[in-house]
Amino acid sequence: METRANVQVGSIHSERAAFGPPVEFSVDWADDIVNVSEGRRMAAEIESSLSSYEAVAESTVVDFSHELKGWGICAFVTLKKGFNPSEGLKKYLIAHVRNEIGPGGAPDKIHFTPALPKTRSGKIMKRILRTIVEGKTDELGDISKLDDPIAVKDLVRSMAGLPPGDNSFWEWF
Repeated sequence: METRANVQVGSIHSERAAFGPPVEFSVDWADDIVNVSEGRRMAAEIESSLSSYEAVAESTVVDFSHELKGWGICAFVTLKKGFNPSEGLKKYLIAHVRNEIGPGGAPDKIHFTPALPKTRSGKIMKRILRTIVEGKTDELGDISKLDDPIAVKDLVRSMAGLPPGDNSFWEWF
């Protein structure tokens, strides 16, 4: 990664980060990089690999603190209509990413979700997803301004092994 002061000819640059050859992906925000046990990976690279599978409508990844490896990757995947979540599909997606970009980019966890938390302009709120993965649901902050705040509530319920829908669960948050 290069700073604005030392961007070289032939590299891709924005106000936040610049990446030059041989990197095939560019990002606008330096925080769109995930920590993995072997270093750092661009989230777009992993998300692109996941989304290249025919069943995936949308995906995003966040890093999380992993007991053994130090850092791990958790993928949130929305499936296209006609496809159902399963353990077999999780294993296939992990193998698919390993095959496309190598084992260092393979998610440690995959969570299927009907919707991702987004702002009204469509930006995926990775901060919220990272907070949920870390189990700090009491630190979610104000989610009322999201496009669909119920999606966050259902996602927290789903990750806790509870069925979506009963919002009385949120009375203690």
